[in-house]
Amino acid sequence: MNYLPPVRCKSNYDGFYIDNSAIYTSEDEEKDWNTFLTQICRSIRKGYPSFHTAMCWKPVETGKSVYVLLENAMFDLIADTGDRYTAVYFVVSNICKNTGNARKVLPSYSENLKAVLCELYPGHIRKRVNGRLAKLVG
Repeated sequence: MNYLPPVRCKSNYDGFYIDNSAIYTSEDEEKDWNTFLTQICRSIRKGYPSFHTAMCWKPVETGKSVYVLLENAMFDLIADTGDRYTAVYFVVSNICKNTGNARKVLPSYSENLKAVLCELYPGHIRKRVNGRLAKLVG
């Protein structure tokens, strides 16, 4: 679980890891990925209707790019797939006009994301504890 969003300030993001075995369940990886995207986006928008679909690569402050699933005035919901897991994070958006407020509400967005992921992929959600460890949270 080495992935961290390419953002300089650690208080500008929070997220989780999903075991890929829960996402990729058939021989058709593209179909599985699209199902994952649809489920995540639909579920997040239920709790936060201000999000709209992005599904695009977006540059971030470090000069790298992230794949943005959803975006609103404060946050981008990003995803990145590794060999064994898929990382899903809320990141304070580059267009956010009040990063202080975004940082204050980030924990509630993170809790909502955790609830969504635990409902969709029970027993397969991990949270990073430190640079080496991630613990199972749902």
